[in-house]
Amino acid sequence: MTKILNDCPPTIFIKKNKMKISILTPTRNNVLTIKQTIDSVLMQDYCDVEYIVIDGYSEDGSGAVIESYRDKISKIIYRRSNSACEAMNFSLRQATGDIVGSVFGDDFFVDSSILSNVADCFLDKSVMCVYGDMIYVERENSKKIIRYWKSSTYKPGSFYWGWHPTWVATFYRKEVFEKYGFLTDKFKLACDYEFLLRTIHVNKVKTRYLPEVVVHMRAGGSSSRRLKNLLEGNMESCMSWGLNGLKMPLGFFIYKPLSKFYQYLIRP
Repeated sequence: MTKILNDCPPTIFIKKNKMKISILTPTRNNVLTIKQTIDSVLMQDYCDVEYIVIDGYSEDGSGAVIESYRDKISKIIYRRSNSACEAMNFSLRQATGDIVGSVFGDDFFVDSSILSNVADCFLDKSVMCVYGDMIYVERENSKKIIRYWKSSTYKPGSFYWGWHPTWVATFYRKEVFEKYGFLTDKFKLACDYEFLLRTIHVNKVKTRYLPEVVVHMRAGGSSSRRLKNLLEGNMESCMSWGLNGLKMPLGFFIYKPLSKFYQYLIRP
């Protein structure tokens, strides 16, 4: 039987909707940050949370940190994956909640009300996807902002101009994965973008924008590595259009990078 976190007294539970939210944390070698990640999930004031941590056999002591929360985490799984996409798909298949979201081993929710606010957006049963904003922070100093990913309400055609939500601030109803499939294994860096394109743009699932910062993500790696990943990610994003039988928009190579450049200029 899956362990459920944050069981509420009846008087509080009546005020909340009865959807279970599954939060997934695929992680490997995040010993310096995984505690903050886990704590940010456990502090949520939402009542019905299933928390699943999948560790890829970390070699830096992360396992000991995770195990110290054994009685508070719904499910801990040790499994090595060949890619981040494979790890995410495996995690998604473990989820039993009505709503599914993820926070990786170096990310953390910004406050205790995030899941309650997300759940309120899903009270409209026609809403299939809820997303918010994200802030990139410095790896060694999580209070220092590097980049602010401020999203906006989706409008048909937004993807043509480089718009898309960020995966770690996005939540889906589990039925979306059951209906439209999981993340593609064809890409290394843009499997999340392809899924967002497939579900929101192609299949037109109804979305709801939550106008607040949901999660902080630590920036990682050297600048040269980040640039290399950016270029590869943009290439795979372009290929995502063809994978869905779509013609890539003219100027897409310009619009998408420009949308990210703007994120370095704005602040919350």
